[in-house]
Amino acid sequence: MVIERLSSGTTGPPKRIPVSADVLLPALRSAEAAASGMERPLTLKGSPGIILSPFTHAGGIFRLLLSIYQARPMVLFDRFTVDAWADAVRRHKPKSANLVPAMIRMILASDLPRGALASLKAVHSSTAPLDVQTQVEFEARFGVPVLIDYGAAEFIGGVAGWSLSDHTRFAHLKRGSVGRPRPDVQMRVVDAQNGNSMDVGQTGQLELKCPRFARELVRTTDLASLDADGFLYIHGRVDDAINRGGFKVLPDDVVAVLRQFPGVGDAAVVGVPDERLGQVPLAVIEAQGERPDVEALKAFARERLAAYQVPVEFRFVNALPRTTTMKVSRPELKAMLGL
Repeated sequence: MVIERLSSGTTGPPKRIPVSADVLLPALRSAEAAASGMERPLTLKGSPGIILSPFTHAGGIFRLLLSIYQARPMVLFDRFTVDAWADAVRRHKPKSANLVPAMIRMILASDLPRGALASLKAVHSSTAPLDVQTQVEFEARFGVPVLIDYGAAEFIGGVAGWSLSDHTRFAHLKRGSVGRPRPDVQMRVVDAQNGNSMDVGQTGQLELKCPRFARELVRTTDLASLDADGFLYIHGRVDDAINRGGFKVLPDDVVAVLRQFPGVGDAAVVGVPDERLGQVPLAVIEAQGERPDVEALKAFARERLAAYQVPVEFRFVNALPRTTTMKVSRPELKAMLGL
């Protein structure tokens, strides 16, 4: 064994996961090849890696080890602030940066000028879903492509993602995708009940196989679909789905709509018990500035969602509870709501 990492803690207490050398080293090689677009000998790097995630989390420890593997200098942060991060970008002129979606939204909410990110060729985003509107706004404002990466909780290192060439060709056509599988990863989408493969475009449970971590297909906890060009779309977690009287509500789909409403800084959706329907969705809103009008927000949601997806209640909080990687902590959120 080389390291023990902690799971994210998004859906429960963090768990220790051992990572051996025969898993870690191929993952580092794959990440280096994905970053450079090819397999090539390692050389000393001048462009630093700015590491914002704590080393207790898979993303933080992996980026630390990747920088060491790439012979790359590092800039370490105790915590993320827009001003400190932008100053580090200005001083060190990195070619790429890693930002979780919450950080991207914080940057958009700031008065950071377009030229502040001039050195960046790309921003990589992972750990949580990034809604399309936020991605488009960031790219338009700063002129920097956002390349979404996907790594299932069961593994270390990415298993799918966007390359710059794919972004140039497909970004306007494949918004919402987390990219294509890495070259050493096989994926399929299956019916969770019988294990049968689903057709192109159909949503089911994601299975994948990669010699880095498993010789056999491993079923993840993610609901996904694959299109005809091999682009992967994540539709939420199996265990987050809300069964509203037989209709399945995926919280990520609802949250993506709520974030578009003026004054909504962020949102989370959870299922609450209902005597007639079993479960119904409740939305918790982190307001940005003045609190949004509930009736206007509900009308906005009704125009863009199916009737069964619209939350039955909206609650407002100053700040959503978050993990160390700024993902919404669902156990803490449910405790806050008394669920």
